[in-house]
Amino acid sequence: MVVDARRSSAVARALGATPGQVSAGLSGAQVLPTLIGALLGIPGGFGLVEALQQKSGSVITTPPIWWLIAVVIGTVVVVAVLTAVPARSGARRSVAVVLQAE
Repeated sequence: MVVDARRSSAVARALGATPGQVSAGLSGAQVLPTLIGALLGIPGGFGLVEALQQKSGSVITTPPIWWLIAVVIGTVVVVAVLTAVPARSGARRSVAVVLQAE
């Protein structure tokens, strides 16, 4: 069966997103929970330190706030890169090719 390249390209566009959109969507799906977890982890960590200080009676040194902000930003960037690379490589094949494979 001969398939016109223009037709299969149009079908791929009609059925879904471009590879860039797929990569962005998959990466964004991982980055948002990471950001929320990291932002909730900072006050949670301060609460844990406070509880440990009260229980033990000793002083626990906490890092400067800018270190914590840097960790949050770094974590989000690393998760974005680590999810975008495999998502991008997996989205190289068009939807039409994937559907015709079966």
